[in-house]
Amino acid sequence: MLYYAKKQTLEPVRKNILNAFLKIFRLESINTSDDRPYTKKKLIESIREKDIEKYDELNLNLYNWSIGIIQGKINEVWNNIKVYIPTLLAIFKKTISASSDFINNDNPEIFAEDVEILAPTNYYKEDGLEIEITSVHAVKGQTHCATLYLESFFQQDGRGTNAKSYESQRLKDQFLGIQLQSTVKDRVKQSAKMAYVGFSRPTDLLCIAIHKDRFDNHLDMIDENIWEIKFVT
Repeated sequence: MLYYAKKQTLEPVRKNILNAFLKIFRLESINTSDDRPYTKKKLIESIREKDIEKYDELNLNLYNWSIGIIQGKINEVWNNIKVYIPTLLAIFKKTISASSDFINNDNPEIFAEDVEILAPTNYYKEDGLEIEITSVHAVKGQTHCATLYLESFFQQDGRGTNAKSYESQRLKDQFLGIQLQSTVKDRVKQSAKMAYVGFSRPTDLLCIAIHKDRFDNHLDMIDENIWEIKFVT
């Protein structure tokens, strides 16, 4: 694994962890359904298709491992990754075999010249309050006093006025009080699971930020006896 200190973002670290997984897959001869080596994108997509909970677990692990490496916890992260590898291989009904030497003997190589150990900077501070800005994956299992959930783009189904890419589009009926049906498409289910995790974090206050255009198009009939609507410019 390589960490380039001058590029202080999580993405390069995340990519290098995934590259290590790809090397393990090559050593174990784990290929795609058309017998091609996995790419990072294809690996992530395949895990999501096989098991959405394992997909969520991997994304959370990648986030935590990347933060750990940036904080200088190299050996701890590497050991955690090695512990996780059997779980990853089990998704593809494989166990550690040909990759054993690589996993156990190939220590992570870190280019650490002029490394500045950083604390996570995704915090907003004002009036004595410290507000963390992070992903739904990163807060799974946590409890907060208040949560501001920012709806986000996830794939695109349909076009124009029929496009469904955001929670306010895919989960329109649920915002309006209609129960989710078991017959809905997979991406609706995925959005619902993500929203459930995010919405169930706070104990006192849940806020949801939705673009006004999408609110006007999809949620103008929302029950204002249940939801307090605030327009922010």
